[in-house]
Amino acid sequence: MSATIPASRSAAPSLPASKPGDAESEVIQAVFEARSAASTAVGCIERGRIMGARRQLVRALAAINNAIEIARANPASQGGAV
Repeated sequence: MSATIPASRSAAPSLPASKPGDAESEVIQAVFEARSAASTAVGCIERGRIMGARRQLVRALAAINNAIEIARANPASQGGAV
């Protein structure tokens, strides 16, 4: 039997940037969120908490996806490098 992921955990909500300058800070914030979640996942793995690590890795991947969506929605603020 496979576990299902509730919608609240499947992806981070993507918020549209209100100003061009805000997009860059939102991308940076999403990257920091991904880094934090990955770091927490490592701690969970070290303690043998595999399900906790899985949740944190899902959170990290959702944050990375969010950063990519923000960057794609605002190519001018990222220099068009996405």
